[in-house]
This record gives sequence, C-alpha cells and structure tokens, in this order.
Amino acid sequence: METYNTALEHHLRDLLGVRFAERSDLDTRKPAVREIVGVDPELLVRWSTRRRDIKARSAELSVQFQRDHGRPPTPVEALRLAQQATLETRQAKHEPRSLTEQRATWHVQAAETLGGPEAVRAMISQVLHPTPVPSSPLDGTWVSRTAGLVLAAIEARRSTWQSWHVRAEALRHIRAAEVPSKLVDRLVDDVVAEVLSIRSVSLARPDEGITEPAALRRSDGSSVYTVANSDLFTSARILAAEQRLVAHAGHTDGRTVDGATVELALLEQAANGITLDAGQAALVRSMSMSGARLQLAIAPAGTGKTTALRALTQAWIDSGGQVFGLAPSAAAAAQLREQTGAPTDTLAKLTWSIDHGDLPDWALNVGRSTLVIIDEAGMADTLSLDTAVDFIVRCSGSIRLIGDDQQLPAIGAGGVLRDIQAVHGADRLTELHRFVEPGRSRSLPCPARRPARGARLLP
Repeated sequence: METYNTALEHHLRDLLGVRFAERSDLDTRKPAVREIVGVDPELLVRWSTRRRDIKARSAELSVQFQRDHGRPPTPVEALRLAQQATLETRQAKHEPRSLTEQRATWHVQAAETLGGPEAVRAMISQVLHPTPVPSSPLDGTWVSRTAGLVLAAIEARRSTWQSWHVRAEALRHIRAAEVPSKLVDRLVDDVVAEVLSIRSVSLARPDEGITEPAALRRSDGSSVYTVANSDLFTSARILAAEQRLVAHAGHTDGRTVDGATVELALLEQAANGITLDAGQAALVRSMSMSGARLQLAIAPAGTGKTTALRALTQAWIDSGGQVFGLAPSAAAAAQLREQTGAPTDTLAKLTWSIDHGDLPDWALNVGRSTLVIIDEAGMADTLSLDTAVDFIVRCSGSIRLIGDDQQLPAIGAGGVLRDIQAVHGADRLTELHRFVEPGRSRSLPCPARRPARGARLLP
C-alpha cells in the first residue's frame, strides 16, 4: 500500500505539478493522511460523508462490543466490526454514469460548496500552481536523521518489527520529504539499512552452523528453508522499557490495605447480592495487601473481572486511599469507569500529558495512597506502559495491571506481561461466570493453561 501511495503521489506531482501535505486534523497515533495542497477542506467534508457514516457506526459497534464482552475488540474483531458498519451504512447506488456525466456532477457539487464556478476555477489554479518549498540536501546526514524518525514512529506502534514495517514507514517519510522520483528507491534502501543494521536489535536465532549447499540458497545467500525477510527486530529503548517494568514488579514497598478492611469490602459486596468466588476473593486480597508497586492479574473475559475490580476499588478507598483507572482506548476507559466508579482516562492521554508537562488534575494528586488500575494492559504498547508506570511509581503510587495473556494483542503490545508473570508470578481468575451451560446455574472452569517456565503463580 505504501509503495502504491508513494508511486501515485510522485506520478501526480510529476504530471500535474501538484503538491501533497499531511492533514493536521487526524489522530496523531495513526499514520498520517496526505492530501493535495490547495483543495478546500469543505470539499473534503462534502465528499467524505460515506467515510464519516462508517466511522460513526464502527464506533457504536465497538462500544456495544465492549459492553457485551467486557473488553475492547482485538484488531481482527475491529476489522470485522468495520466491515459490518460498511454494509449497514451502504446506500443504494445511483444509475450508471459516463465519466463526463460524473465530472459534471462533481463540478456542480464543488460549485455549490465553494460558492460558484469562479471559486472552483480559483481553487484549481491554486492547486496546479502551489508555492514551492525548500528541500534539504539528500545526503548521509539526511538519511541518518530520517532513520531516527522512522524508528521512533515504529517504536510508538510496535515492540517488534520486520523489514517490511520499516520499509513502509520509510516510504511515508520519503513522501513527506518530496524526494525526486528517481531517488526514491535508493533513499528508501539506505534508510531501511540504517534502521535495521544500526538502530535495531535483531531477535533472530543464533546461527546453528548448518550450511546448505548452493542449490538450496537464494541469490542473497539465505537458506530456502527460511522465510525471506521474516526476521524480527526490536530496539534498545523497547528492551530497556521492558526491563524497567519487570523491575518495578519486584518492589514490595507500596501501600497495603489491612485485612479487616478487605474482608469488610467483601462482606459488603455479598450483602449487596454479589458473592465473589474463591479466585475473585483471593485476587482482591492479594492486590490489596501485597504492597507490590506493580502487580499483574490475568483475567480472561467472563471470569468476573468486573466484580473483583469493584471490590478492590472499594477496599482501597475504604482504607483512605484513592483509585484511578487507565485503559488503552476511550471505550475501555469508559467501561472501567462504569465497572469501578473510579475516575478513568486513556493511557495515551496520560503519556502525552507527561511528555508535554501538562498533567491532568488527577495525575497531579498521585501519591502513596493512590492505586492506578490499568485495564486491558495486554493491548497497551510497551513504551506507553513504561512511561505511565514509571511516572506513577516515582510519585509513590501503586499500579495493578489487568490483562489476558491469551488475548490477541494490539500491534504495539509486547511480551512484557509474560515476562512479569514468568519472573514475579501473577494472580489469575480461572472460573467463568458470564458463559454457562444452558439450563444450569453453575459456572464453568476455564480451560487449563500451562504456566510459563519458571512462573510463580500466586493464588
């Protein structure tokens, strides 16, 4: 896709003289969208109603999915919801039109939007004669600087990557630099080479010393028994973030809740008609009384996570503490707020606030009595998780990560939850409550899962 977008943009620039620039009104966490410079934004709105309808319906379906399943949709599930939204918002097609008829229709719509044919002609003239912009020398310094930007963009979305991911990001930056068409391939190769060979850490298996004969090797010398360009890479920054998170999970000097307060919170839940099973009660006791600065709970969908978090929140507040919630998405944050009654925010908003020195009020009040619950932690990217946890720990607060080790993660998520579980153990909910056999009231146990080697699973 990025190769196509780059080729199309350069073709239109060389043929018509137009320029492209990134739109500034989009989500900065997603790849930038580039539009032709000079096209009136009102036209983009006029001709994007279909996309707006799909996005609005997708958001509704995502919120409903969150309510039904107690978690945000995975990337695959989100794609299916988007496909459903596309079908549900599809309107009947108009009668077939020739290209001339379609262009006439577009011209009429443009005139209606911009205020007449003269305004359309003025806009077209501006589009075809854009103001030239100065370009930087395309030398080794430029390649090195671009490689740094490419790596930073990838790190913000992934914890591991392959050469294809680097090449796609390099093409996005090449387009933004308005590189001459004849230099694109060479500069992309140079940027990719620097990112992978100098700025990344290879996760490939060590060479086993087995050498295939020439007939079983490709032209680049690699074995035909390997998948081309499938090697994984990460960065020193990602590895350092994972090490810090695991280290934080080993500190037990945080605030604790006395046992009597925890038992009273459990009794109050029971008095309100909500009885916790043994696993839920053990999780509440452990997460309230452990003193861990960072503690992990594995809670698959349907195991009563909501009930346990509500009791945990109540026990912590009853002991004089304060509880805040974070989640990777706005929908998950809203769901967590509904479950616990505690104020919530998105992980991205907190990390942005930390980076820009503009903390929200709740973050300014984080202290030793503060407990921050990070829900759907397996969907969070490693760097954002590290930034949030490091900030909260430095403010003397405590963090509880809630995740599902079997849930398909977002592309930014890494294996840090598995690392924490392997080194320090994790609380785990294993009894399903939402899904029961027809005609029966009993809960069903989760399928047995083998712990990671060396894991110490807490009750």
